[in-house]
Amino acid sequence: MKKKSEKKYITAKFTLIELLIVISIITILAGLLLPALKNAREKVLQIECQNKMKQMASAVIMYSVDFGGYGPAGDAVANGLFIRDVAGGIAAYLNVKGELLNFSNTVVPPVAICSKGGRYGGTDPSSFNMSYGLNTYLVQTYSGELKRVKNAAGRMLGATIGIDDWANLDTPAHGSGAWARNRMGCRHFKGGIFSYVDGHVNWLKYENIPLDHYDASDPTNFYKEY
Repeated sequence: MKKKSEKKYITAKFTLIELLIVISIITILAGLLLPALKNAREKVLQIECQNKMKQMASAVIMYSVDFGGYGPAGDAVANGLFIRDVAGGIAAYLNVKGELLNFSNTVVPPVAICSKGGRYGGTDPSSFNMSYGLNTYLVQTYSGELKRVKNAAGRMLGATIGIDDWANLDTPAHGSGAWARNRMGCRHFKGGIFSYVDGHVNWLKYENIPLDHYDASDPTNFYKEY
């Protein structure tokens, strides 16, 4: 009588050293991948912010075409984009009903706030916490004529403004307008997003942003023409 064949089962066992090696490999891979994933996420937020800035720039340029070459008439609180007066707002050009902001409406619409925060820090849209402001020397009470700008590709039109948790830390006044480097919100890879009078948008590293509008600091007339 033949004996039934016996099946042999081999149970694999990891030694402690092998287990530690596997854990070490996983840890190394995680260390390599997580920064890359974080950078990818930050890049997506930067692109999103640039797209919003592009919308702002396009709205201001379209406004200027309809109003004799002038930008919207804002003030220090409203920083040019968001006005207290019914005269001269850009809401219609952004498909936002009514004015963007006024004394009775202080909630910032989604198009006007970056996912990384507004001028007061954080993403709460209330209390004029917008993320973008216009070049003080082109709009606001100056009501500069955009059509007269000589170097449209180099003249800053708008910028990310306000607290950014590393360079501009604690002064809401940084959000009053874009007229000097210490007014800018550099939330993306320690740099700010800027639009220009010709409509293009770019990113500038903090130290590459001109310090202020004076001749010595701004030889290319980034802020102001003389």
